[in-house]
Amino acid sequence: MKGKRNKGKKSKGKKKDEDDEANLEIREMRKEDTQAVIKIIKETMLADDIRVAKRTFKRYFQPEANFPTKYWVAVQEGEVIGITGFYQHLNSFWLGWFAVKSKYQRNGLGKVLLAKTEEAGRKLSWKELWVLTSSLPEFARARRFYKKEGFKETELPNYPWQEEDTLILKKEL
Repeated sequence: MKGKRNKGKKSKGKKKDEDDEANLEIREMRKEDTQAVIKIIKETMLADDIRVAKRTFKRYFQPEANFPTKYWVAVQEGEVIGITGFYQHLNSFWLGWFAVKSKYQRNGLGKVLLAKTEEAGRKLSWKELWVLTSSLPEFARARRFYKKEGFKETELPNYPWQEEDTLILKKEL
């Protein structure tokens, strides 16, 4: 999904969207992407999530890290604008940190990132993908997105990170 921009030409409307899409690169997350990813999480999630994200990425980039987790970032013109990934909890595969920088939302990037995670899951023979989200009003768009993409609300008793406002969704792959 990497492309070259047509320099020197200004474009409007659909042509600009096509140019932007051509410049989009989805690649494995690197340690140097961490601060940009944390900024996206800070902009799009709850304050408590920042602490957890920092801890997650610190462990993720340790040389001895050997756990079933993978993250990718969306990069456009050198700027990290989104993140996706997965982690395994027991025998279930979960959508990990998943966010798109606010000014890039509602342009299909979330779909592209989710498709990347689902593709990885299918290669690993997953049958389903789980996601945690919130029932809080701030997450209404996220809930609509997940449901539009085929996730259905479900329950998972005794999930260790479940809080009062936690919603658990699952999608068959």
